[in-house]
Amino acid sequence: MNQILLINLVVGFEALSVSTKGRIEAGVNERIYASAGGDLSAFRYKDHLGDLKFANYSASAEAGIGENGASAKYKLGVDVVNAKVGGVKGNLGLMLVPKLLLAREA
Repeated sequence: MNQILLINLVVGFEALSVSTKGRIEAGVNERIYASAGGDLSAFRYKDHLGDLKFANYSASAEAGIGENGASAKYKLGVDVVNAKVGGVKGNLGLMLVPKLLLAREA
């Protein structure tokens, strides 16, 4: 994951935080998967316990091709608040998740 910090006001607190991520996988069954995404937060607090974001805008896309066909989807989200503590995530906001599936007939 890449992160660009525009303003660091106090230790752990950030204003205008931008982060990106991407991944590509190829499997033994001729399966290929790729994903990419990024987000922008107006305010963010991060420490060893978790991550808290306010006014968070996010976008991501993924696509895969396998023996049963292909799929693609993207997500667009706007959160008032987005929190992660340990392995638990929560958010209050809106998300759009269209998905396209293309499968071959058996």
